[in-house]
Amino acid sequence: MKSLMVAVLYVLLTGQALAEEAEVKVFAIQGERLQYQPPQGWKIAYMEGTPDGDYVIEYLPDGENLASWRTGYLSIRRKSLPSENIMDQIKAKKLHLPALVAAQLQQDAKQGCQGKFEAMSHRDNTYNNLYFSVSGGFCGKYGSAAPYGEGSIVAVVEAKANFFTIQYGWRPASDTDLKDYAWRITPENAEKYIKSIMRMRVCEDAAACQP
Repeated sequence: MKSLMVAVLYVLLTGQALAEEAEVKVFAIQGERLQYQPPQGWKIAYMEGTPDGDYVIEYLPDGENLASWRTGYLSIRRKSLPSENIMDQIKAKKLHLPALVAAQLQQDAKQGCQGKFEAMSHRDNTYNNLYFSVSGGFCGKYGSAAPYGEGSIVAVVEAKANFFTIQYGWRPASDTDLKDYAWRITPENAEKYIKSIMRMRVCEDAAACQP
């Protein structure tokens, strides 16, 4: 299983690092996409990819920037499913792509952490007829951009032609900020992020996303 996971995820998880600050060039997405509503007051800070292919969109609260954000972060990533042969191998082992991707992302975060890493439990489920996995955690120190740590909640959803990765992130503002809370996030914010993820749904095209 490990060799299969490595072979698949080496291709699927390239480019996960936070994008550099750049002029935002927004394009209209074509084909299968997520329908979602970013938190109020959050704006697109970065968008890269192709309208009908893989893409990533990053959102930040108004007044924040990618180099030094603190109060919140959201990324939505679409990537094509692996080949039919690889998907068949995954299914033959009674595994699911979202679970593999979520587990690998959590492992990558742990390995990249320069401090103590507190993992969240990994949960798999089916919602709106789609299989998804949720994981996350908090790193006590994550480079100069996050000297007091960085946490994230990550969900991976498998659709018909693509899989989507949704990530909410947060960073304490000081060494003592939010220390009374697990994973350095208030229950209210954790609930807000999880509910936001659960409200998202996959649409085959723009027309299908209309109410």
